[in-house]
Amino acid sequence: MTGLCLDRVSVVAGKSEILKAVSFSVAPGEIVGLIGPNGAGKSTAIRAALGLAKTSNGTVTVGGEPVAHMSGRDRARKLAYVPQGAPVHWPLTAERTVALGRIPHLHPWQELADADIEAVENAMRLTDSWGFRGRLITTLSGGERARVLLARTIAVGSQYLLADEPTASLDPEHQLQVMEIMQSQAKAGVGVVIVMHDLSLAMRTCHKLVLLNKGEILAKGTPDTVLTDENVAKAFNVKVARWSDGDSHYMTPHTSLGG
Repeated sequence: MTGLCLDRVSVVAGKSEILKAVSFSVAPGEIVGLIGPNGAGKSTAIRAALGLAKTSNGTVTVGGEPVAHMSGRDRARKLAYVPQGAPVHWPLTAERTVALGRIPHLHPWQELADADIEAVENAMRLTDSWGFRGRLITTLSGGERARVLLARTIAVGSQYLLADEPTASLDPEHQLQVMEIMQSQAKAGVGVVIVMHDLSLAMRTCHKLVLLNKGEILAKGTPDTVLTDENVAKAFNVKVARWSDGDSHYMTPHTSLGG
């Protein structure tokens, strides 16, 4: 079985079932958006895909191989992760922080080779963070830090990139830039999974969407089949306004349904 696949994955925390038999897949070159209200299980689904959340049922595989059977090093080479609001405590420069993404390819105490240095610079230029490569990451703004952490993930050169709300702390220009980067990664053959809250952006940039609600999949498929008025009302309790500009389609929350 090709791709990154979750097959009837369930996750239990205490007495609560956070995910309930969730199944979806992402193929190389595909962008899959995980959407849903707060507490729907989106972040847990990504952590389960990475093997960071213990599953009570179901399996996660990459190219048919169970993630649970992989070594940490092999998993890190195949699955790169941009966590949501990751804390940064070490006073490393932005460039050295991005270089951490090359660790899965290095032996202990091995120095960066020319190919590693090139991967770091390319990732930082791609994310518009090369200009502050010499600054300590602890001195960067939230948006600058988010771009550095995205660059670190891209520098891994993995088969799959999983990002938990990578646009959350960014201004509008860099939000669009990040999604363009995700599209360029997909065009290069990387499978991309993104947790998103901006439904209009998800509709315009993702090949497929998985709509989670209360730990279960309410709908999955192409954006037009998932983001129906009925599904949006059920998951988010809102009505949306829609409009088009040529071939581009947009939507925005319009009215709360209350209750």
